[in-house]
Amino acid sequence: MISTNNYFDGNVKSLGYTTKTGKSTLGVMNAGDYEFGTSTHETMLVIEGEMTVKLPGESE
Repeated sequence: MISTNNYFDGNVKSLGYTTKTGKSTLGVMNAGDYEFGTSTHETMLVIEGEMTVKLPGESE
């Protein structure tokens, strides 16, 4: 089954699904600054546009 998620007042949206190999999501986001938290390893693949990522403890 596919789940839907909305974050940051609808500016970030994702579809999540689970297969026998694990969980995946497909997401879109409007331009902006967002702070995400996770308790597991994540890999992001940017298909269109660009993303600048700042990890915790890194300076700007």
